[in-house]
Amino acid sequence: MPSLPLADAAAHLGVSVDTLRRRIRRGELEAAKDDRGRYLVEVTGLDTPAGDLVEMAVLRERVARLEDELVARRQSESELRALVSQAQSLQLRLIGGGSPGSLDGGP
Repeated sequence: MPSLPLADAAAHLGVSVDTLRRRIRRGELEAAKDDRGRYLVEVTGLDTPAGDLVEMAVLRERVARLEDELVARRQSESELRALVSQAQSLQLRLIGGGSPGSLDGGP
């Protein structure tokens, strides 16, 4: 049976997350906890076709993963740019274009 994270189900129903939690505790709404302890609400019987809701939840998860990946790639790019800059500076010093006290033994 398809299910949604609690926040997505609450947004769809136009109620707060706390309201859904109360309904779950009272047995008015079917839900189960995932392996992280988060509630997943059964979407059967909700006004919108379940497939649309599940697809929306899947897409939100995918966007979150892609945002995390983008942050990591930007960090890697920044680190690589710093390494390239260091390598270029070292190369200039090694071929004689360095400043006094550089590796070429100049004045």
